[in-house]
Order: sequence, then C-alpha cells, then structure tokens
Amino acid sequence: MEHTNTILVERRGAERLAVNLDVLVHPYRATPILCLMHDVSTGGALLTTYAPCGLAPGDEVLVEADSMEMVATIAWITDGSCGIRFHRRLYPSEVDALRSIAEDQAPFMAAIPQGVAQMAMH
Repeated sequence: MEHTNTILVERRGAERLAVNLDVLVHPYRATPILCLMHDVSTGGALLTTYAPCGLAPGDEVLVEADSMEMVATIAWITDGSCGIRFHRRLYPSEVDALRSIAEDQAPFMAAIPQGVAQMAMH
C-alpha cells in the first residue's frame, strides 16, 4: 500500500481517504459499538473497535457518523480491526463529508490525554 498525503492507493484501485473518525456501529439487535474509522473509500472502510465486540464476517451493520448513516457488511475481522463493505457505493461527496466530520472531530480527540486514548484502545 502506498501512502500519499491522506489518500491511500490500493492494488484493487480504490482510493482510500485517511479520516480517523469515531463512528457508532449498530449490529442487528445488539448494543451499538464505538469504533474508529481509519480510512474510507466509496466501497468500504477500515474500522478498529475500542473493545471486544462480537462482530463476525457477514454481519450486517449500520454505521453512523454524525448525521450520516451507511449500511454495510463486515468483510473480515483481525485483532480488533475489521473491513466493511458498503451495500451502496458512497458518492465522492459523501466521502468528502466524512472527511469534514473527521476534521471537526479532531480538536476534541486532541484534547484527550495520550495515555487515556491508548487505554481506550486496549
């Protein structure tokens, strides 16, 4: 994978935009899970869970970021990270909106002491 500023280019050709955005993942008939969306493309995203979550490949979820909602399927899970595939490809404007939400969230995340943020990840 090649990193160019905030855009990651993958072998499959989809551009992934680094966002580092807190999102709520709503599994079917289960408690919502707070996750960190590391990057996003029109087809999917990479998430990290802050705690064990019980998600499995094939699970359908609703991903909520601010006022945006995206329906997705868990594609894979490894060591607290998971890839999701959106049921409907996002428009480029929607990907840009996620970047804007992440930029608005950044000042709040910067205010969290580093040790506290690391404890939340484990």
